[in-house]
Amino acid sequence: MKLPPPPEVVTLTACKTGLGSHVSGEGVMGMGRTFQYARGQNVLMSLWILAEDATVKLFQRLLQRLEGWSKIRGSLEQCQGRNPPPGL
Repeated sequence: MKLPPPPEVVTLTACKTGLGSHVSGEGVMGMGRTFQYARGQNVLMSLWILAEDATVKLFQRLLQRLEGWSKIRGSLEQCQGRNPPPGL
């Protein structure tokens, strides 16, 4: 069975998508882990509650920068520095 190439970036923009239940010997099992098992190379998710408008702005900026730049962490830090959402 030939699988399509894995996604380079998976973004989960809803509040607390990075949270899950701790499973002994496995770590935190949640939605993000599911996408990692599905071969997502980089999974971006939230650990806190953010205002929807701030989240939308943050991810719009991030995805614009990712189009021409593959350094995800640097892109995220650059977006947060310009207009960080409350709580960051």
